[in-house]
Amino acid sequence: MGKTATARARLEPEIKEEAEKILGECGLSASEAIGMFYRQVILRHGLPFPVQNFNEETRTVLRQSEKGLDVARFDSAEALFEDLGICAAPNRRSTTIHSEASGSPIANATSRRTGS
Repeated sequence: MGKTATARARLEPEIKEEAEKILGECGLSASEAIGMFYRQVILRHGLPFPVQNFNEETRTVLRQSEKGLDVARFDSAEALFEDLGICAAPNRRSTTIHSEASGSPIANATSRRTGS
């Protein structure tokens, strides 16, 4: 397929210059790098890297969950899905559910449920 579409973005000049310098050192043009980024967005159905700039409420919840505060535990993945109102996939095996944003465990399906 030929390249016929154009993507435009407004950036701070310093950001553009520094990024293009690094890309050049990698042997890539800005267009090639943007094309790679778009392909990764499509493959992952989202950003191809974690975004760590959370609002204060999210940061507070993540800190609490990392300390094990106010975390629900379940005997099985099915119990977790039932609590969330989600129909579990048949024969799906999972022991720990991780936060997509931080990679931290948010529910342990092998432990007994304690709390709500």
